[in-house]
Amino acid sequence: MHSSRLVALSGIAQRAALSAGALMCAALEDKLSVRYKRGADCLEAGIVTATDLACDARIRELLIPHCEGDIAILSEETADDGERLRKPYFWCIDPIDGTLAYSQGKAGCAVAIALLSREGQPLLGVIYDPIKDTLYSAIKEQGAFRNQCRWHLTEPGGGYLTVPVESYFLAQPEAGDVLQLLEQWAIGHGYRGLNLLRDGGSVMSALWVAENPAACYFKWPTVSVGRGSSWDFAASSCILSELGVPIVDFDGVTPTFNRPETTDIDGRGLLVCTDPAVAAYLTACPASTSA
Repeated sequence: MHSSRLVALSGIAQRAALSAGALMCAALEDKLSVRYKRGADCLEAGIVTATDLACDARIRELLIPHCEGDIAILSEETADDGERLRKPYFWCIDPIDGTLAYSQGKAGCAVAIALLSREGQPLLGVIYDPIKDTLYSAIKEQGAFRNQCRWHLTEPGGGYLTVPVESYFLAQPEAGDVLQLLEQWAIGHGYRGLNLLRDGGSVMSALWVAENPAACYFKWPTVSVGRGSSWDFAASSCILSELGVPIVDFDGVTPTFNRPETTDIDGRGLLVCTDPAVAAYLTACPASTSA
């Protein structure tokens, strides 16, 4: 796809994300209608609000006129019609990621929109955090932006190792031991300890790594489904790659974002780390092979 069209589509995606974010903020002033999806393996994966569906409809309304016949749409809140496997490109949308945080009025929720090739390569990513009114965007090989300003990583300067942790991870019986071992490792390698960031969904948990001088976010390899889908990571993968902190699996490979048989990413885990030594420790940790 020509770069001029990518720039135009990024602008459209940004307007769609901001519009959905405005719906989210307006709905927070009223009592949210909350229900739960069947089959979800944890609370944060199963919760859905009426606003999720309203945001999905708003985003589609703004994107569809610009699809020009060669762009399909895949969204968490709409059944997969398979067009993502037939058209050259597709929008990959999470109308509200971090719905649990959103339902509680906490930071950690976001609107995520990515444009991917049929091969699953992110071409642009847009994420909007309505709680903090922060817009993130990137186009492949054109850099990352935060509130329309060029975004660069903060140079590490000691201090704590920041670790975003999701509710499902904290609910695992081995979570306390894993975090204790990671803290011991961190202190032994010059950090003051761990700074845990809670309540974020997958989208903001990944971006919080780039918001802090030294940070890591991880999901253990697992055979379970529902622990990560294309829409959870496609937009952040594009943005973080432009910052030089790519999302990779425990083999160091970029996850597949357009698997024919499922919208889930594969079960080889996920790592986002600003310190390569942390990534090396996590991939060698015995817990990473026992999830």
